[in-house]
Amino acid sequence: MRINLIVRINMKKSFKIFAAILTVSLALPFAGCGNSSESSASSSSESSQTATTADAETTAASSAKIPEVLTSLHSIDTENGNEFAGTWKIVEGVGSKLDSFVFEFNGDKEACLIIDNVGYIGTYSLEETDGKKTFKTQLLFGLDGVYTYEFSSDKSSVTLTNTDDNSTTKMKKVENVSCIPEPEANPTIDEKLLGAWQSSEGDTVYFDKCGIMYSDSYGVQFTFSKYSAKDSTVTSTYKMKQETTDTYSYSVSGDTLKLNDYEYNKISVDELA
Repeated sequence: MRINLIVRINMKKSFKIFAAILTVSLALPFAGCGNSSESSASSSSESSQTATTADAETTAASSAKIPEVLTSLHSIDTENGNEFAGTWKIVEGVGSKLDSFVFEFNGDKEACLIIDNVGYIGTYSLEETDGKKTFKTQLLFGLDGVYTYEFSSDKSSVTLTNTDDNSTTKMKKVENVSCIPEPEANPTIDEKLLGAWQSSEGDTVYFDKCGIMYSDSYGVQFTFSKYSAKDSTVTSTYKMKQETTDTYSYSVSGDTLKLNDYEYNKISVDELA
């Protein structure tokens, strides 16, 4: 089954994403291995965090152009969610070399590792183990396991201690982050494409009239991209450290979409969540 899935349109993009994540993750074992390394990693992370925050504020400023149907996807419940609800960046200890990543916890159980416009979906939970409150998460890189934790007094940072090896990871909260790119001013849109579509195997794609495309590969990885549609070709552009453009042929017949010859059926927008 896995071999068959690999040839699907969204899985081609997943390979690019996995390769990039793997490249960055090779630095992971060297993070926090002594005072000099920690200082260097911390300095690099702080510098990266400043740049990330500045970019995030610019993106957030343009979010008024983006409809709620898109901003509600993978959104964070900061009002009713648990104390981890928010967007975080690793700044010290294990994972501090992963300075291209941010981690989003939605306040319930969804954890996302995000690089610019691309996210990898995992899980997290708050539990009690041996009388101690623990944070448990499953993600591709950076955070994976069971941790005890201690928040700073203002809740802007948290230190995680792995229960298996006592290694520590410090995260700081990052504000105003959005993984949705700013739409083009006048995108070329085909109204027949608009709406949400799903394949028989469960991957989904959504085309919004503002010029943003959302794709979800089997509930494992998602991408927000700018798109245009012309002459039966979709051109999709997203950023993951660098800008990447993909093109897909398409045709629409009633409630059936063929995208690079793979078939999708129309679904309601509510089914994207």
